[in-house]
This record gives sequence, structure tokens and C-alpha cells, in this order.
Amino acid sequence: FFFLIYLFVRRVWGLTGRREPLVVARADAVSWYSCGPTVYDRAHLGHACSYVRFDIIRRILTKVFGCNVVMVMGITDVDDKIIKRAHEMNVSPASLASFYEEDFKQDMAALKVLPPIVYLRVTEHIPQIVSFIEGIIARGHAYPTAQGNVYFDLRSRGDKYGKLVSVTPGATGEPGESDKRHASDFALWKAAKPGEVFWASPWGDGRPGWHIECSAMAR
Repeated sequence: FFFLIYLFVRRVWGLTGRREPLVVARADAVSWYSCGPTVYDRAHLGHACSYVRFDIIRRILTKVFGCNVVMVMGITDVDDKIIKRAHEMNVSPASLASFYEEDFKQDMAALKVLPPIVYLRVTEHIPQIVSFIEGIIARGHAYPTAQGNVYFDLRSRGDKYGKLVSVTPGATGEPGESDKRHASDFALWKAAKPGEVFWASPWGDGRPGWHIECSAMAR
């Protein structure tokens, strides 16, 4: 099926905008990581549109080209929005996330979207995320602060940052954080706050930032 995929399946290369043949690395399987929902609320039409599209592509690869598609999906089950909503509803973040994850799965089943082979939850991959952040720090692209946060240093990437989505470092940022070097730097690890869920790390107790989670689990 390699030859058929090369002939008929195209991808858009983000850096150039060109359509190029889809080249698969393995003959026995096509691996696919899908970034799933942040489970703090019910799924909406935007979710439905995305995952139905993914399902169509997956079925074409499977049914037409005979590929064994190994799809996994990341679930963000700890996040600022989850913690905020759980506090408003007077429930634990874990129970809230579990409820809306199951609700999402039911919606996908109603749309006949094939489920992934496995769901990868952020809370089940904290050691891998911490290790990934350590590697980014070691390469000089992130820095810890005295407050226990870790930020990605956008300026360490020079003019390479934002090419895929056509943004500049100065156009992004997370307000309300005063311990970072530049306003556009974003959090990879957030120091624990009173009453919030946390895990131990080399930088102190805390939890992953939203930006790092899928990057680490997709590896």
C-alpha cells in the first residue's frame, strides 16, 4: 500500500503550504496522535467537525488503502478551566474530568466516530511530561523561576517561532504572570496554588501547562 498512498494521498506541509505525498515510515502500521478535548464541558460542533473529519481520513486509509492505523488520543484531564469549573460546581477536578470524558465518548459514538486504540490522559503521564520539560531546559529553550514555574523562552528560537501559524512572539502571551522573562513566554509547568491538584517535580509541586501536554504524550 506504500505506493498507492504515495500516489493518491497528499498532505499540506505547514512550513511551505505545498501539497506533498504522504510518506509512511512503517509497512505494518500508520501511527496517528490526535489531540483530544480538554474535558471541562460538553463537546460542541467544532469538536464534532474535527473528529468526524479525522474519522473519514482514518477510514479511507484503512478501507481503501488497507493501512493498519494505530490512532491514540490525548485527553487533557487537568487544566485551569477544569479546576475553575470544578470549584464552581463544588466537585473534584478528577470527577469533573471523568464525567465530561465519558460524555465526549458518548457523543463520538453517536456520530459513529471510531474510537482510538487508546486514550492518553495527562494525569497518567506526569513523569513523561516532567522529563520532556527537563530536556527542553537542558537545550536552553526553557527556564525555571524562583516561584516554581517553568516557561518556554520564545526568544531562544529566534525567528523560527510562529512559522507554522504565522504569529510573532510579541503577539502571544499569558496575562497575570510576573515571573517570566518576556510577556510572550508560556508556561510548561505551573507552581501549585492552595487547594489545587499538584504533583512533585524538580521545580517544586505543581502541574503541567496546557501547551506542553500533547507535545509530551505524542512522543
